[in-house]
Amino acid sequence: MKASLAALTKVVPKSQSEELATMRKVWLADLLMRNEQRLAGVTAERRAQAARLSPARNYPTTMQDDVFVSPTPLAPRPVTTAILAGLVIFAAGLVYALIREGARKPRKAPETAGDITALRPS
Repeated sequence: MKASLAALTKVVPKSQSEELATMRKVWLADLLMRNEQRLAGVTAERRAQAARLSPARNYPTTMQDDVFVSPTPLAPRPVTTAILAGLVIFAAGLVYALIREGARKPRKAPETAGDITALRPS
């Protein structure tokens, strides 16, 4: 296209005046310049897109299997889920209570039986 526009600027019909020929050359030169600018922009955009989609920046993905939908729907089991959740919470609470009891300061044990009776109110 560039060659055809350049050829048009060289060809000047003899029937036109010199002023019209000059205006035509200016118009074609402007058209050629805008076309080159647009081409440079598109080329830069193409390079940027190619860099964005290069294998170094993307993970190769492929479809391994077709989508599978079970013919029979799976029913949720809320009672079983609730019982299991309750057991897990109970076990966690029991472990917490044992850890907390072990972390308490041990009480001083009385050394003799006489000390135990001394602690009782009369």
